[in-house]
Amino acid sequence: MKIFKLDLLGIILLIFISLLVIVLPSVLVQFIWNSVVSNHLENNLVINLFQAILLWGAIATLFYITGVFKFGFSFQELEAIDLSTIEDPELRSELEKLKIEAKQKEEEKNKL
Repeated sequence: MKIFKLDLLGIILLIFISLLVIVLPSVLVQFIWNSVVSNHLENNLVINLFQAILLWGAIATLFYITGVFKFGFSFQELEAIDLSTIEDPELRSELEKLKIEAKQKEEEKNKL
């Protein structure tokens, strides 16, 4: 079981990243559509932000399917991380502390 904890900074980062990944490109797509594409059509079709988000989703899906952008998320259990492969000493020491804390919590849990 994996537990994800979000503090205030995590929530702010999540909102900021979603703005960068979803809203900003959608505004750009809306601007490009409304300024370039709709001017060349006879009906002068203008899209709003919701339609731009849907269009950006279609474009991003197309990029992902064609292989232009590949992204993924992966999570590892703390015990599965090999500390000898980590070169950064600060990160290694922080992970060692987290492993020790996790072992202590597990031992306390088993005592109960």
